[in-house]
Amino acid sequence: MRKESAGVTEALLKSAEQEFLAHGFHDASLRRISAESGVSTNSIYTRFGDKAGLFETLVKPAADGLMQIYMDSVQAASDVSEVTDAIACGNRGTDDVLVYI
Repeated sequence: MRKESAGVTEALLKSAEQEFLAHGFHDASLRRISAESGVSTNSIYTRFGDKAGLFETLVKPAADGLMQIYMDSVQAASDVSEVTDAIACGNRGTDDVLVYI
């Protein structure tokens, strides 16, 4: 089994983040990402499968955090009996999302 070079995944993620921010998902280039990271495009395919897998790896932690805030807000709203209290829970959830972002 091949030993993974230290720091390659981190370098790829950093380069990918910059590439996706600059060019968006559609126009992002795996060749530019790999060149910026100093590795072959095969390193991306090996670690992430494809461009979508690389993008998912970058955004999943943020998406999971947003989903958790949403689910907490829904749970809080369902735990109250008054509609106005449920609305207040929803508003707090929205505020929490904005702070998170």
